[in-house]
Amino acid sequence: MHSVSVRYPSLVAALILLLSLCAQASATELYPPRVSHENGVYVVRMAAKLPVRREVLFDAVTDYDHLDRISSSILSSQLVGELEGGAKELHVLLKVCLMWLICPTVRQVQEVVETRPTRLDAVIPGRMKNHFTGTAHWEFMSIGDGTLINFESSLTPRFWVPPWLGTPLIEGILTEESDRVLAGLELLYGNEKTAPR
Repeated sequence: MHSVSVRYPSLVAALILLLSLCAQASATELYPPRVSHENGVYVVRMAAKLPVRREVLFDAVTDYDHLDRISSSILSSQLVGELEGGAKELHVLLKVCLMWLICPTVRQVQEVVETRPTRLDAVIPGRMKNHFTGTAHWEFMSIGDGTLINFESSLTPRFWVPPWLGTPLIEGILTEESDRVLAGLELLYGNEKTAPR
């Protein structure tokens, strides 16, 4: 997932999806995001435990043409086609807010590789006009009747961001988005039997 403009490209869409999935039930456990910065690269790690089967969650995250069901931050999403090597090209249109002041609409292009139903990898290619380059990785692990999702993303802005601002800004955005996504997932996936297919 990639081609975002302001926030944190592939990270934005990927985290929106993760947080959206967490909204599935009151038994959801969201482990707070950890953001680090070294040599111009931001690394974000998050995890969530959801009371929903792994296959249902994987299907939700890979329903590329309907990602807007998960979060109001995703305005639209479209699977454009397959690339060489089996990757899929995904275009996402996001509305991202920066410190509650600026909320631009951002286009994101991503190259996504699925290893169904355990792993999802996305690349934000440098060849595109993305404001960031980077990667995002999702792991889906069955735990009893639920699923543990581990998420990690590495992002390199293509513009200078003061380190004292970047890390807290990303953490703040993730916290805000997590609330939004949790609400969306709870509405959509709280009951697996009625979850959209």
